[in-house]
Amino acid sequence: VTPVIYDWNFTIEHQLRPDTLLRTSYVGTHGSHLREDVDLNPAVYIPGSTLGTDARRVYPGFSDILVNMNNANSNYNALQVDLEKRPSGTSTGILRNMTLLASYTYSKAMDNLPANGGGITDVGSSNGSGVPIYNLMQGEFNTGPSDFDHTHRFVASYVWALPRLLGASRLVRATLGGWNWTGIYSITSGNALTLLAGRDQSQTGLNGDRAQYIGPASQYGSATYGPGGCRPHETCVPWLNPSLFTLPAVGTFGNVGKDAFRGPSFWDVDMGLIKDFYPLATHENIYAEIRGEFFNIFNHPQFNDINDPSVTVTDAGFGGIRVAADPRIIQLAVKLFF
Repeated sequence: VTPVIYDWNFTIEHQLRPDTLLRTSYVGTHGSHLREDVDLNPAVYIPGSTLGTDARRVYPGFSDILVNMNNANSNYNALQVDLEKRPSGTSTGILRNMTLLASYTYSKAMDNLPANGGGITDVGSSNGSGVPIYNLMQGEFNTGPSDFDHTHRFVASYVWALPRLLGASRLVRATLGGWNWTGIYSITSGNALTLLAGRDQSQTGLNGDRAQYIGPASQYGSATYGPGGCRPHETCVPWLNPSLFTLPAVGTFGNVGKDAFRGPSFWDVDMGLIKDFYPLATHENIYAEIRGEFFNIFNHPQFNDINDPSVTVTDAGFGGIRVAADPRIIQLAVKLFF
């Protein structure tokens, strides 16, 4: 079966002023017959049995029998708001020479693909789904937010041509006037996290069992964030409370939903200052550009993407974050144009 993607959108644009446009959109997509790698030969759990995994498989004498099936679906719905401002000679005020692009997205992406992509090379789920295809709960087990789902995302970028100070002295014009101030501000909701057992408790050989949540129902998915997951490490952020999770009982798959938890949100501010100095030689088009660029200018700790907390219960550092993204980085450059 060939995968099929449907998409639709509805957009309203409003001209707030001659140089400013507001755009509001609803965007939706739906995917059908998406690829899922399935193991047709999982092991069968037999209470009290001492047989090995291969001896308990559906088709004895064979190991994994992997097949590509196009039986998964996905959907995405989003509210997108964009504000666009361009420089305008007809506008007045200090912001007339600013270019601004700002975008906010409120969205939800869902699918019934196995967590972590569902491929046979995925970490923690070597054969796609952690529940055998013959089990009626497989669809529910795999249904949840998409691995790439981010509820909120805001990005604003600007280029602002600061006043040239033409009425000031030559020294002031040369040093303080005519700078371009640029920047990018972004904030994104945390990554979706699927908490894994890290051990084949179901004894199916699929190695995709989930953690077992044992805390109060009112805390599931929210107040589970808290102390723990760090000791005895000092350089660690305690994101998940490991005391609220354990391994599932033998023969079961765990009760934590797919991508039911979230990693830390991400926000970052980058800025730049740019100025041209010219001419540097008489009768020649030679000038210099001085540039200062500041990444993560506020030196905000960024625990995102690969720096999410450990999500495997059997990991000694389960629930803790021990790595951060880059701190503040400043780079200065001078370019000569001729």
